[in-house]
Amino acid sequence: MQRKIKSLIAKTELNIDLNEQLFFKNEKSRKKIINEIEAFRQEISALAMMIEGLYLSGVVDKSTIHIARRRQAVFRRKIANIEVQIGQKKLLLEQNEKEKEALVQKKKDLRKKIDKYDYIVKYLRQKKRFKELSIEEADTEEKLSWK
Repeated sequence: MQRKIKSLIAKTELNIDLNEQLFFKNEKSRKKIINEIEAFRQEISALAMMIEGLYLSGVVDKSTIHIARRRQAVFRRKIANIEVQIGQKKLLLEQNEKEKEALVQKKKDLRKKIDKYDYIVKYLRQKKRFKELSIEEADTEEKLSWK
């Protein structure tokens, strides 16, 4: 019985190791997503600065205004596209966070299993010890009764 329990403990410990590997992979993915979001934000900031640089001052002709407005529209479209990408990355981040919570819960559950198995092993050892003591005590009483 104890061998079976020890094999269950070993299997559970293996599952904990695999769970930890998934947890670290999840954390690496989370950091990558956060870095990508930050890069997108920096790109938006740079595009916004470019838009501001296109505002005209002084006397300009109609074609210059038209060119500047087209460029501003292009930059605004790029910003809108990047904001959509940021939204997608935030959804990935939320999904990543849910996976992380599930992994943490699974680790807790596996730890509880190991604790339960350890308790069973201790209980069986104690039961065996008490049985051996009672046998020894019975042998001692039998020897004393023969004298």
